[in-house]
Amino acid sequence: MSLLQWTSEVYNKILLNLLLDRQNPVTKYCLERGLSQEIIQKFLLGYAPKQNLIISLSDKYNLDKYLLFQTGVLAQNRQGGFRDKFIDRLVIPVFNDKDKVIGFTGRVLPWDVSDRPKYLNSPQNHWFNKSEIWFGLNIAKNYIRKSKSAILVEGNMDVVSAHKNGLLNTIASQGTAFTEEQLKILKRHTSAVTIAFDNDGAGRLASQKFFIAATKLGLDIQKYIIPEEFKDLDEYLQNQPDTSTHKRKDYLDYSLYSLQNLLTSSNPRTQKEAINNFLELLINTNNLTKEQYISKISDLTGVTSQTLNLILQEKLPTLTTKISPKSSQLANTDIASNNTKESDILRNSFQKLVCANLGNKTLSNIFEILTIFIPEFEQLETYQLYIDSKKDEIDLIQENDTNIKNPQYIQTLMDSIMLFLDQNLHKFILDENKKNLYLELKKYHKSQVI
Repeated sequence: MSLLQWTSEVYNKILLNLLLDRQNPVTKYCLERGLSQEIIQKFLLGYAPKQNLIISLSDKYNLDKYLLFQTGVLAQNRQGGFRDKFIDRLVIPVFNDKDKVIGFTGRVLPWDVSDRPKYLNSPQNHWFNKSEIWFGLNIAKNYIRKSKSAILVEGNMDVVSAHKNGLLNTIASQGTAFTEEQLKILKRHTSAVTIAFDNDGAGRLASQKFFIAATKLGLDIQKYIIPEEFKDLDEYLQNQPDTSTHKRKDYLDYSLYSLQNLLTSSNPRTQKEAINNFLELLINTNNLTKEQYISKISDLTGVTSQTLNLILQEKLPTLTTKISPKSSQLANTDIASNNTKESDILRNSFQKLVCANLGNKTLSNIFEILTIFIPEFEQLETYQLYIDSKKDEIDLIQENDTNIKNPQYIQTLMDSIMLFLDQNLHKFILDENKKNLYLELKKYHKSQVI
């Protein structure tokens, strides 16, 4: 048995034992979420206690702590020793399509009021490669083939909730970025995908990016209609568990309906942005689809089909994603996919700002926006996880790079990042959260001397 399989079974047994005590807060959480013993066993869900249980067991059974660290079960503390990585979290094992445990996601529980990240994932390593994983595919693949379709959600718990409610062809990516390898794996099982991402700006933006990337490979995309009063599919299913009443719509029809008020706006700038937004969705569609929807946009906006076709033709060279083998980020911008040098420059500039101790709030805001431009940031998910993973590099730069002590040099780095964001504002303007972070950074940049 592998160490990862062993770890998942240890945490699973702990959770099953806790279920015997109905007063235990972990048990209450499971009952509130509808996590029955059957669904817990199906996904091998577990609970990591507050104590360093895996450390204790590794001492008892003489297990290799460094190997447990490499596989992401343990983490290093500041003194160089080891500690349990997933303390006081619901632990969700990640399986490959051969039913082998390759990693974990740990979710904080409701009583945790600390600033720990909500989700903690295994690090990228030989066993766990996010760019090749669909969470739940090991369970869902037969149902996907049988139904000839897949439902795609954002989070692992969304998959668990969907399966609990009978949506057995539901899977999730490890994050909101998608790679060519992931899409090719998905296409081996089906050519029809229904997107059920969260009802927020990030979810809508991820849906658009997925549609553009997936249509390039010929996938047929629909939208799972989650009413606005629900934040995600999980919450929708908790309130409306009868999935026979749920609706799906062709993604382009859904997008056209969503943008209708903007497309018919009397404000020329608003209308122009909406037109550009929708035309980007047509980039990788076939000629018939392009013609049909350009005609619909023309009817709505009063802009001639000829003009709309010219605008679309101008977009094709710059927005069509060039894909490198396996891990090119289809969901990121053309900066990240077509010009890795610029992505490297951004990454290096940001790291030096971190080394210069620019300020955690400002650095966290920059990191959050740059996740859509730098694949590595998207995978790390939070600024704190970035700091934890780069601690040695940061320490080394702080000790040896004298430039980071030069205020003028740091000012230049900040200027270059802000200039880049100014020029690429259209890439994240539809994401309300990132737009607000950008405006906060603009205000900071104008008023502060670094």
